[in-house]
Amino acid sequence: MRVYLIVFYLTLIIWPALTAASSLPSFVDHPCADDYSELPQNITCGTLVVAENPNDKASSPVGLPVVVVKALQPVEDAAPVIFLHGGPGSHAVTNVRTMLTNARNKPLIARDQDWIFFDQRGGRRATPNLNCPDVEMTDAGPVAEQDVQALIACGHRFKAAGIDLNHYNALQSAADIQSLRKALGIGEYHLFGYSNGTRVALTTMDHYPDELVSVVVDSVWPREATWTEGTPTTLANAVRGIIKHCQLNQDCQQRYPELEAHVEALAKRFLAAPQAGSDGRLYPATALGAFLMDSGYAKQAISFLPQQLEQMYQGNYQVLESFELADYRSTGAHIAYLCHDEIGFESQAQVARNAGDDPIAQLAVKSLENYFDVCAAYGIKSGPAREALEVKSRIPTLFVSAEIDPGCPPEFAEATASHFENGQFVMVPNTTHGVFLESPCARSMVRQFLLNPKQPVDRACLAN
Repeated sequence: MRVYLIVFYLTLIIWPALTAASSLPSFVDHPCADDYSELPQNITCGTLVVAENPNDKASSPVGLPVVVVKALQPVEDAAPVIFLHGGPGSHAVTNVRTMLTNARNKPLIARDQDWIFFDQRGGRRATPNLNCPDVEMTDAGPVAEQDVQALIACGHRFKAAGIDLNHYNALQSAADIQSLRKALGIGEYHLFGYSNGTRVALTTMDHYPDELVSVVVDSVWPREATWTEGTPTTLANAVRGIIKHCQLNQDCQQRYPELEAHVEALAKRFLAAPQAGSDGRLYPATALGAFLMDSGYAKQAISFLPQQLEQMYQGNYQVLESFELADYRSTGAHIAYLCHDEIGFESQAQVARNAGDDPIAQLAVKSLENYFDVCAAYGIKSGPAREALEVKSRIPTLFVSAEIDPGCPPEFAEATASHFENGQFVMVPNTTHGVFLESPCARSMVRQFLLNPKQPVDRACLAN
């Protein structure tokens, strides 16, 4: 039913929007695909239609769904906020209703200012949607060889359909933001980038600084970071951070006094050979790495992790048997962005070297190396050299990081903030990836900042 509804939406709403556009870029208003009737906000929808290749007048159109949420209690002259989802290859539009109905978001989203959500190129409701079905993937890469082959076959299908994957990346998304802003008649504006959306935000600041009042970046992924080369270390550091929290908690420490040694022994066991579950399946080291990567992003999952790791150390792999990887990416878009923005600047040989002899870090090596095989098959050109360099800016920017984050650790944000004359760095303890979703304190600081970006945010709530 879900697939049918998405196809119905694309057929009846986005496709007419694409064909109705007489010149590109353009914006076509249309009814919202989701039902917002019970919400108090005034919500309108449309599709931004842009050329896949802006430098080619004959290029195919690309449709980006847009949802505009008017502020409930608008502050006079407050510029709107454009929200940038993560991934890459994730989505924003399908989450709008949930974000607005969740009580924890009500003090922030579309309260003082209009908020604008859109799916970046290749996202779930974008046209084309670059999803590749039946692929298991985390931010540590395609899990198994069958996932690599499925992604490669999918890339060939995209090319056969006339899609040029060289135009799905952060640099192009930054240009799309300008098209969206102009189409909606927006002058000054704020950006809120989340996860890989922070990379799009930083790229926008670098190439299109005009009219930007301020930027909030939550769970920061800077341009100079290395996706494949650095992730073994960030994953291992996050796991050890969780273990440290367990050691500092009397009950957890008493239950699992040798947790770090057991986790390392568990990792070595998987690295030596795939482990058999009670379901008869063999689970390779990449499966354990994928489990740790996805679990490290979620606060609720982290609270169970010491117990689960101890169970696996004892030979009970039921947690892997029942574990389902997060399904939030259009996997082909994820690959297209990374091939252009990251992989072309990195070395496959360096991935294993950076993992060194750390068994936890080594769990992610093979899946991260898989990126290189897929990118080679996709044939996407890497971005300009500038896109791998650090960004420096005078635009007021709030850097928000979680204490534990296997993909976007706080040291990334702190280092990037040091290059910003008007940057503020905040690390929120006892939180994970996507701080504004987890922490009322973070939401309070973000709201303060968006209303007055030139003032230091009040950090008193961090004490709690």
